[in-house]
Amino acid sequence: FSVHTMSLTLSDKDALASVLNPVRQGLLALAPVPAALSVLCSIRGMPGRYRDMVEVMRDTCTQQIAHLTRCFERLVVFILSMAKAVRQLENELAVLTGQLDTLESEKKNLHTVAAMRLVTSALRSMVVKQKQQAQHMQL
Repeated sequence: FSVHTMSLTLSDKDALASVLNPVRQGLLALAPVPAALSVLCSIRGMPGRYRDMVEVMRDTCTQQIAHLTRCFERLVVFILSMAKAVRQLENELAVLTGQLDTLESEKKNLHTVAAMRLVTSALRSMVVKQKQQAQHMQL
């Protein structure tokens, strides 16, 4: 078993392999069991009921190993797809964080512009008042 996907970091791959490799090793260890049971079936002089029982065990074991292998493969695919989805979400979060930073900067700029408008407005009011005072003094 090896993990080959661009969406996983090296540490993700190592962690995943450390969890899944023992499961894979266990499945591989089960692989010779049906063959060993077949050897038992071929022993001469084994009573028929025992031979039948061993054949059922062999067939059941073969089916269960195949089922476990398929489940393991599906689990690996699921884990890899979840890892890819997490990476995509992390990338989207990074983009959104960048956009938020931009918006925060623009918000600060807008506050600066608003403050400048208030100052400009106050200065205009002062100028208008001074003009009015100057006109009253001329009269």
